[in-house]
Amino acid sequence: MQCSGHALNALFIVGGLVTIWVGAAPGWKWVLEPFWQLVHLVAIGVVVAHHLLS
Repeated sequence: MQCSGHALNALFIVGGLVTIWVGAAPGWKWVLEPFWQLVHLVAIGVVVAHHLLS
């Protein structure tokens, strides 16, 4: 179960980054919302913290 959680988190991070880049070009407002970017940043922080603590 831990591997699938890791895979989903990685998919969210990579997919979110691509979505922000692709969506910013045509002006999709929701990809530039602070909440979306904060959730994405927190997900990255979880991976970094997990790496540093293990």
